[in-house]
Amino acid sequence: MTDIRKVKTTAVHSKKSKTFVLYDEDHTLGNALRHVVMRDASTDFCGYTVPHPSEKNLHLRIQTRKTSAENALVDGANTLKQICSTVVSEFDKEFLQAQKRSK
Repeated sequence: MTDIRKVKTTAVHSKKSKTFVLYDEDHTLGNALRHVVMRDASTDFCGYTVPHPSEKNLHLRIQTRKTSAENALVDGANTLKQICSTVVSEFDKEFLQAQKRSK
């Protein structure tokens, strides 16, 4: 199996301001991740672009006041993962209850 990196740092402005490329991703992850990273009070800026629709690359720029841009990205990804796990768990629970009610 080949080791394919999913994230690459492309532009380093400082430790707290970097641009990352997320390979094989699009607006679905970009908008959700941008929203979660921006909820952190120490984040000054987080934005993304998909440079071309035929390329599945997402460019994510993060600028923070306190933590490093990498930490903000990892924290945001972990928070988004927790949110998604909660949504799936609640959906499954409600779905099972709805199935029981319909019998």
